[in-house]
Amino acid sequence: SRDNIVLVLCSLVNNQEIDPGDNILIYFAGHGASYNCAKHFLKPKCDTKSCPIEALCPLDRDTLDARGRYVPDISDQELDALFMEISSIKGHTITFIADCC
Repeated sequence: SRDNIVLVLCSLVNNQEIDPGDNILIYFAGHGASYNCAKHFLKPKCDTKSCPIEALCPLDRDTLDARGRYVPDISDQELDALFMEISSIKGHTITFIADCC
C-alpha cells in the first residue's frame, strides 16, 4: 500500500542497524506512471526539470482512504524528498531500482 511504502522509507532514517555511510539498496517492483505537469499545456516549452512527473503506483492507488479521498501514486518529487531525508542522516549511498513500466 502507499502508506506502507512511505512508512518503510521513512523508517530507514531512524533504523539503528543502518550506520551513516552504509550502502542502502531500495528495490520496487510494480507499476509505474508518467504524467504531464499541470502547466505542461500552458507553456510552449515545458520545464524539463519538473515535467513529466514519474510515479510509482501502489497497490491501493485510486481506492478511497479512511477520509474518502483517492489514494494517489507516489510521485518522483515525493520520492526525492524521502531520499533526501534518508541521505541527510544516513549518507549519500542510496541506490534505488524501479522495476516498473
